[in-house]
Amino acid sequence: MSQTKRMDEATRTAAENPKLGIKTVLGYGCASAADSTSYNFAFMFLMYFLTTAAGVNPAAAGAIMMIATLIDAVAAPVIGHLSDDCMSAFGRRRPFILAGGLTLSITVVLLFTTVPIEGTAKLVYYMVFTILLWVSYSTWYIPYTAFGAEIAVDYDSRTKLRVPAAIFNGLGNLLGMSAPMLILAALMEGGMSLSGAWTGIAAIIGCVVLVTILLTWMMTRGKELRPSDEELREQKKQGFLSTYLKVLRLKPYKFLILSCISFMATYTLVMTDMLYYVTCVMQVSEAVQSQATMVFIFAIIILTPVISSVAIKIGKKQTVAICFTISAFFMILFRFTGVDSAVMLDLYLFLFAIGNSAYWTLAIAIAYDMSEVYEVKYGEQREGAVQSLNLFFIKVSAAIFSGVMGSVLAFSGYDAARDVQTEAAVAGISNLFTIIPAAFLLIAALIMLRFPLTKKKHEMLIQMIDNGECNGEVPEELKDIL
Repeated sequence: MSQTKRMDEATRTAAENPKLGIKTVLGYGCASAADSTSYNFAFMFLMYFLTTAAGVNPAAAGAIMMIATLIDAVAAPVIGHLSDDCMSAFGRRRPFILAGGLTLSITVVLLFTTVPIEGTAKLVYYMVFTILLWVSYSTWYIPYTAFGAEIAVDYDSRTKLRVPAAIFNGLGNLLGMSAPMLILAALMEGGMSLSGAWTGIAAIIGCVVLVTILLTWMMTRGKELRPSDEELREQKKQGFLSTYLKVLRLKPYKFLILSCISFMATYTLVMTDMLYYVTCVMQVSEAVQSQATMVFIFAIIILTPVISSVAIKIGKKQTVAICFTISAFFMILFRFTGVDSAVMLDLYLFLFAIGNSAYWTLAIAIAYDMSEVYEVKYGEQREGAVQSLNLFFIKVSAAIFSGVMGSVLAFSGYDAARDVQTEAAVAGISNLFTIIPAAFLLIAALIMLRFPLTKKKHEMLIQMIDNGECNGEVPEELKDIL
């Protein structure tokens, strides 16, 4: 397939569709609540559930989470490849979104249920359902992000598409990050057991996942951009490994991946270290974390439209780099001034939210733009492969830096049995919450400044696709990206 042109009846160009309908934008954004709710609920509370309510040994619980995450990381590229080649009457992405969402909504309830079995059987149960949870998540999320690259085809419309998605993501975080401990306490005060309360929370999460994904399914019907059947049959002849090697050879993609990995190092360290910081350094109750997390989420919701507007004016990569730098500067500053009260923690997380808002709104929109780079260079529509490989690196980096945090805590002398930690342990926890993640965020900003794809160049890519000029001679202006 030396040349390609989007031949489906849903074909759209930037010139023909400069605006996205409100139904489409809101419909697409709905499922982002399912993303943040399920991901952060499992990311932040699964270990706690396994070691308290389910009675799993901490070392075994850690092994379950790491093995499941790595298996899912390997599964992600397979899912992306399958969705690219799917020839369903419902389109390439929508069957995966529906099937993955349904499975995820059921699996999260079964995983957060205390089962009346012991020994190896118990470990096998939680291992199987942890793997199923993360694979189900990837099964709907990868096609969902690829779907976004098809709904919005031009540079600025993708930024606009991400605004409601980021806001829904923030609303989902309220339930997935801030509310679980509050709901747990309320259910137990009402007479429910600890294990029953966790299952109740998971049932709420499962319902939100299913409802929001169904809303996206219904409100975006007919919006998918799809190659012709002939193009799909030709595309399916391409091997799995060769496809991903092609993705990795995209020059802009390398910059994007490195920046995302650095950001995920920052996000993983701050979010997983926060509870240790609150209890061991600030020496206050866990409720302070819930309240501060709520401030963090509302800050993202408030900042998202502002950052989006700035990006439309000055460009996505410049806005991301600026926001990352601002957050990193204040994170370093707070290491020396200290975060010693609830108000200071709220302020710290509000400033940290500047970089987070830029990532969840703009970095994902930038990832959408990689689809056109691939299509022009190779003459194939591989949005799923482009998005799934990005998720692969994000998940691996999150697993690695979770392990790094544990190693730093152990090296600094942290002891869970102590009511008061040593000075060295307190310093280690403080560094993991401030200066170390700030360093990774600065690296992410510097890498993003080197990112070569601009709005003007992306518009040239779109024009080449519409003219059927893919997989051919590269214009001089695009040689730095192709």
